[in-house]
Amino acid sequence: KDLIDKIPYASSLISIGKGKNALMILESSLNGEHTWVTQDGVYIVTRDGKIIKTAGLKNNLIDFVTPSINYKNLKKNESFSYFTYLSYDKPSLSNLKLRSTITLRDKETVSLFMQEKELFLIEERIENVYLGWSELNKYWVDEDFYVWKSIQHTSPKLPPFYIEITKKPAE
Repeated sequence: KDLIDKIPYASSLISIGKGKNALMILESSLNGEHTWVTQDGVYIVTRDGKIIKTAGLKNNLIDFVTPSINYKNLKKNESFSYFTYLSYDKPSLSNLKLRSTITLRDKETVSLFMQEKELFLIEERIENVYLGWSELNKYWVDEDFYVWKSIQHTSPKLPPFYIEITKKPAE
């Protein structure tokens, strides 16, 4: 906590699968995309809290194509679906088609590293029938739909990413 308080930059905690927490620092923000970096050289790029690219892992997400979604139009417990296309480097795979189904759930009290917050839960079921890959991503968001905490699956070859914002980027 003291280290995070002393760092003048936006920061977050990340763990991959059962790995230990690592501190990520916001390296840059450009066109709505945030690039986060860890001390050991793992890079994660997010847009609206969702991982859209990675680097420094054994199976990197190198491209992410999805429609623009206005989460503010979501109504509680109603779902809608769309398609997302993911591309990876090792092994090379282009445009893996996923059906994504989004559902907005009720507010709940969420314990974060530095505080507790009342946040809405957005659930995202992703699936590719051909691979038999189906996962549930979770995003805890405030009234402005800023993602404070998430559990995200980016690849059938990697365990989930657990991300928690410890210091929000300046707007």
